[in-house]
Amino acid sequence: MKYLKNKIVAFVFFILLLAQASIPSFASAEKSVRVFSSVLATGYDIQVKLEENRYWFRMGDNEWVLLKGDVLQGGKAVEVLFMDVNDNKINDVFVKLFEVGANSLYALFITTINDGGVLFSEHGEVFGSPYLNNQGALISVKHDGPFSKIEKFYGDGDVFYRSELREAINSDLERVIIYDKRGKTGFSINFLGTNITAGACVISERAYLSRGPSSAEVTKAYFVKGDRLVVLDSTSDAEWLKVRYRGKIVTEAWVSQEMLRFNIDDQCGENMLNFSS
Repeated sequence: MKYLKNKIVAFVFFILLLAQASIPSFASAEKSVRVFSSVLATGYDIQVKLEENRYWFRMGDNEWVLLKGDVLQGGKAVEVLFMDVNDNKINDVFVKLFEVGANSLYALFITTINDGGVLFSEHGEVFGSPYLNNQGALISVKHDGPFSKIEKFYGDGDVFYRSELREAINSDLERVIIYDKRGKTGFSINFLGTNITAGACVISERAYLSRGPSSAEVTKAYFVKGDRLVVLDSTSDAEWLKVRYRGKIVTEAWVSQEMLRFNIDDQCGENMLNFSS
């Protein structure tokens, strides 16, 4: 009997230990659930819940509906953002997918209200630390080392489109692509962080022209020291630049970057184009 009594005591003690061990896990599960509330439009109250790796939403006191799965919690950036990205007086929803380094990446769900019902459609882009600027444009910033890829988006009613892309090439230059509702409309190489088209001065005695961004395509034609060039395009590492020279004739060609010096003003010296025989 004493042996049986000891077994019963040991079993009860084991159950108590299990119960104590389970309490922190329940508390942890509760702690991992975060709920964000907002108003999409007058009379449309929404809650978005982040639970483990899923976002759920509900309107008013309705049932929770899955919004987005396979997300990664962590970081200090806010998990859910409410912004009207297409200027239709209805808030849209951003949910954070993950955060790594300086990047906080979000998915956008555009809100549509039809016949009293609310629908969310996920946009194809992933946005970096999104915010609205003073002109009502949505800005997305994605960091890549010391540089950033900056995208600008505009909304016009049901239309939401990218209007500008700025991508740094190096500490001097960036690619700028302009779009309208139908697609790409313009391209330029600008000085970094400006709207000034990049220019360069020839600093070598002869800067040989190339038909493409490669030493294998170099020709016998050359620019001379002091020639002023407009930069039209660049390789991803900026080792080769496509340039334009305006003399008696307009010449466009690729030139090795080591033959040039970037210059934000318009003065380089004597402007001449020479061709060897």
